[in-house]
Amino acid sequence: KTYMRRFENGVALVNPFKENDTSIQLGRSYYDPESGRKFTSLALPAAAVLSVVVRYAYGTYLEEHPQEAEELREAAADAGHPDAGDGVSS
Repeated sequence: KTYMRRFENGVALVNPFKENDTSIQLGRSYYDPESGRKFTSLALPAAAVLSVVVRYAYGTYLEEHPQEAEELREAAADAGHPDAGDGVSS
């Protein structure tokens, strides 16, 4: 039901229909920087648009570059971000 367009660093989804699409398979893993979770499928409500712009590759990069991950955690903590340290694994 949902229209999907892939881009180099993400995917755009549009559900123009009157029904929810409860199981959209993305075909690869993506990374949510806010929750720190990886996902391969999602649900999209009726008449909705969603852009997933950060791929799983971002999380993989941080796992392979712990110094950068630590710097991001420190910057988030310095900025007073409530989830400082969450979602960035080293």
